[in-house]
Amino acid sequence: EGTSILKELVQNADDAGARTVKVCLDERSHGTDTLAYEGLAQFQGPSLLVFNDSTFKESDFESISRIGDSVKRTQVGKTGRFGVGFNSVYHLTDMPSFVSGRHAVFFDPHCAFLPNVTAANPGKRVDFVANDVRSRHPDQWAPFVAFGCDVRTRFRGTMFRFPLRTETQAGRSKLSKAHYTPESVRALLLAFAREKTLDMLYLKNVETVEVLEWGPGEEAPRSMARSSLRVGDAVEAGEIRGNRSAFSRASAACAEGVAGEDFAEVFAVSFDSVGAGAYAETSSRGADGGELLGEQTRTRTFVVSHALGADLAPLVASGREKFGMKLTPWAAVAAELATDPSSDAKTVGRAFTFLPLPVRTGLPVHVNAYFELSSNRRDIWFGGDMAGGGAARSEWNQALLTKVCAPCYARLIATVATMLGPTPAFYALFPDVNPPEPWGGVVRELY
Repeated sequence: EGTSILKELVQNADDAGARTVKVCLDERSHGTDTLAYEGLAQFQGPSLLVFNDSTFKESDFESISRIGDSVKRTQVGKTGRFGVGFNSVYHLTDMPSFVSGRHAVFFDPHCAFLPNVTAANPGKRVDFVANDVRSRHPDQWAPFVAFGCDVRTRFRGTMFRFPLRTETQAGRSKLSKAHYTPESVRALLLAFAREKTLDMLYLKNVETVEVLEWGPGEEAPRSMARSSLRVGDAVEAGEIRGNRSAFSRASAACAEGVAGEDFAEVFAVSFDSVGAGAYAETSSRGADGGELLGEQTRTRTFVVSHALGADLAPLVASGREKFGMKLTPWAAVAAELATDPSSDAKTVGRAFTFLPLPVRTGLPVHVNAYFELSSNRRDIWFGGDMAGGGAARSEWNQALLTKVCAPCYARLIATVATMLGPTPAFYALFPDVNPPEPWGGVVRELY
């Protein structure tokens, strides 16, 4: 599953309103003498920790407890709407757990490691503030003492812990036969670190993503790579955050059946990234996807053109009435500005549904929209030989591309022209005439 597991967790944090996400390879092993449950001894070894600075609401506890389902499917303004995000962590572990607010939660879908759990209720939730659990079982709670959590007082954040599935555990697991070592997780984090800026490009709230490693015997984790949105002073921060959260407002209007007038805006965002050695980020500019940037701080600037296509309201209504599709006619196009205006290198454009998909579009810009995705969530739904719901999904995606994305692209070019002038870097933003379908619809509409 690669970095998709981490990206799902970033998107969940974004939907929860978090501004900071930290992903940490924890290579430490913890004691097993003072555990709350003996069956958890095998999960005291190396793990993946994922922290964000939001706190669970009661509805979040309910949603995450429904394996294979999600309350977010019915909530407006949520981009992780497919209900499978958290379940992806079962590729890594048989025993996910987390702390948030005053509670710790353990999941045991095998119903094999925790006492008194059932298939209907395969986990436990503990109020660690009221019960002083750390004093009674210090080994059990030692792995959770991190990122400001002391497992005694209310924790202003959320930290997931995923003990890495060992080869022995994989042999008997009913969830996955994949096992992970610190080395294999490090390879996953390296790949994730190189794309962390792109991961934030179309998010609503997350402003910093950091990758850390925590070695045996170390008192605190070491930062290996970090990307942060440049927000400036209070006025600039308010403008940038308002632009980034525009989708939430648009989605709310559509949910109430009041799409209103077309909304369109163009703005710039910059991200400062730093990474040491192999953790350095990959640029999206250049035909091969770019070169490693080395051990340095690098600023990447994007111009984003986004819009709500109110004239797609009939498709929104028919999709909802006929096929139960919850649609928002939202799209955005972003260009990464070259640091050298004389460079004619083209960006390798990616498709996004708020997070990047594996598919390359053949366009020199990044295209984000509220696309309907293929069943494996790796591409957008497209095809001319479909019927029923499949045809409706394909029609929706093509309408987004031609009626919302293409005008966004035109406004983007007009704005960047005033910034770069008639330079090679500006002309590199124009697409070739024959990109792969369905992205050719954008070009035909643009030209």
